[in-house]
Amino acid sequence: GLVSPALKPIVLRMVYQVAKEVSIPVIGIGGVTKAEDVVEYMLAGASAVGIGYAGFRNPTALTAIIDDLEAWCDDRGIKKVTELIGAIKDDDMEMDTLTAASSGV
Repeated sequence: GLVSPALKPIVLRMVYQVAKEVSIPVIGIGGVTKAEDVVEYMLAGASAVGIGYAGFRNPTALTAIIDDLEAWCDDRGIKKVTELIGAIKDDDMEMDTLTAASSGV
């Protein structure tokens, strides 16, 4: 099924918690509508991010998200998107930290 953006904070926290505990790749999915959402999932520890909701609503959204993610990384000097995976490690981290980090990492 599709997960709306309203549930993203819950799923994001779950990705963060699971990624800390396992040594296998974690896929973040749920409520992704823009590049910053992808960044948040990757900072939380997701190795990959699934996009369903945005693509369902607008088939061209996937291309826009990819282009915006590339621009976001370029603006911050990030050469590989994999540099984002699990970049936030603080055990006491609040989800607001991820949102702030995706705005200015």
